[in-house]
Amino acid sequence: MQRGTLGLRTRGFRAFLATQFLGALNDNAFKYLLISMIVFRAVGDPTLASRQTSLAQGLFALPFVIFAAWAGVVADRWGKTAIFVVAKAVEACLKSSWKNEDCCKESETKKAGY
Repeated sequence: MQRGTLGLRTRGFRAFLATQFLGALNDNAFKYLLISMIVFRAVGDPTLASRQTSLAQGLFALPFVIFAAWAGVVADRWGKTAIFVVAKAVEACLKSSWKNEDCCKESETKKAGY
């Protein structure tokens, strides 16, 4: 059996590769931003910074452990395009719903005129 085109020549593979790259970039940027915020908040206490950084990294790895088997079942039942669209929509909703409480308090204080 001979294949017509392989690899980067196919449009679908380029789209898949771009989706994977942008997803990994987005996840890592979010992770390093969160860890930087944790370290910045715990400036005077290195033990607290270390503990919170370890907790944050563990929480980032937790979905891979919890959903790995379920993701295999989903990948076998539905197409890649539908899975990518739904996964990115859920990811965008979760990341956009995250609030930094200190930023919200600061903006409320400015509104009140303090």
